[in-house]
Amino acid sequence: LVIGVPAETVFLGATDGLNSSRLRVMGRYASTNRGTMLFDWPGIAVTASLRGSRLSVVLSDVGNMYKVVVDGVDQRVLLTRESANQSYVLAPELRYGNHVVVMIKRTEGMKPGGVSELHGFIADGFATPLHPPRVR
Repeated sequence: LVIGVPAETVFLGATDGLNSSRLRVMGRYASTNRGTMLFDWPGIAVTASLRGSRLSVVLSDVGNMYKVVVDGVDQRVLLTRESANQSYVLAPELRYGNHVVVMIKRTEGMKPGGVSELHGFIADGFATPLHPPRVR
C-alpha cells in the first residue's frame, strides 16, 4: 500500500497544452478538430511530462514502430497493432513521481497504415510541466 498516490488517472490529450509546458512535438503534424494529432513522417518526436507509476499512450495506428524513452532510459520498441483508439503501456512499473516520456516514430509514412493519430497519454497521476530544453 502506497499512501498519497491518487487513485484516478489523468489523460493528457494530444492537443492539451501542445508545445507548451506539458507536451512538445518536434516534426510535422496536423491538429484535428477532434483534439488529436496526425503525423506520418519518421523521426517525429512527441515528449510528454506526467506524474504517476504507469504511463500509456493512446493511438489509432497500425504497423508503425516507435522508439520509447522514459526518463532517459530506452524502453522496448512499440509496434502498433490496432487501428482505432488503442492504449499501449509504455512503462508499467515506475516509481511514483514525475516522468518524461519521449516517443519517436521510426517507420515511413508511405507504407499501409503509415499515418498515425495520437489521442494522448495516460498516467495514474497528473500531467506536470516540462523543464525548458537545454541550450546547446
